[in-house]
Parts: sequence; structure tokens; C-alpha cells
Amino acid sequence: MPPLDSEVNPPGGTLRQRIEQALLAGATVAVFADVPIGTPPARSRFRLEAIQAARDVGAPVYPVFLNSSSFAPGQGQENAAVTVAIGTPIHPGGDDPRQLIEWRDQIRRAIAQLEAAHNV
Repeated sequence: MPPLDSEVNPPGGTLRQRIEQALLAGATVAVFADVPIGTPPARSRFRLEAIQAARDVGAPVYPVFLNSSSFAPGQGQENAAVTVAIGTPIHPGGDDPRQLIEWRDQIRRAIAQLEAAHNV
């Protein structure tokens, strides 16, 4: 996401502001959990800024399960099998900041359901 020229603190804008700008411009934003590969969805650390940005601009959040053998350390990519499953969109709304945590948990549960459905 490009920096925001109008923001100086921090320079280029916050993560939330940059995601909001991308969403308002019609871009799709992919946000990955900040965890090691193989971490269960229920323990995945998703930053709340992305969920807040989606809420602020009225964009849905699509839970996505992604699994690829090519992500495993020491594995070649020549025979990689990739599984991608996209869940039902979640529409964050309201203005209570505490609700962001519930939406994050809802996203985690949806990803766990997608994972279970694909027997990984």
C-alpha cells in the first residue's frame, strides 16, 4: 500500500489509514496473520487495524483458508498442492471499539471451519 502524502504522523499514515485508502480505491487487501506456518486459526494474531479499516469504510471481510505444501520448510515447489477456500463475508459494523475483538474471533472461527471442512 502506498504511503499517504497527506499524513505526516507517522510519515505516510498508519496501517489502518493506508488500508482504508486502498479499500476506498476499490483494491482488495489481503491480511495474513502474524504467526508461524501451521499455527491454528484460533491462535492466529490478526492485527485489529485491518478489521477497523474494513469497518470504517463498510467493506466486508472474507475469511480465507490457504494451505500449500510449498510453504513447508525444505519442500520444493514443483509438486506443490494448493488449497484455497473462501468463506462467507463478515460485515463489521457499529462504532464500539471493543467489538473489533469479537469480529477478529469471528474471523478466526470462520477460518477454522474452512480448515476443518478441508480435512487438513
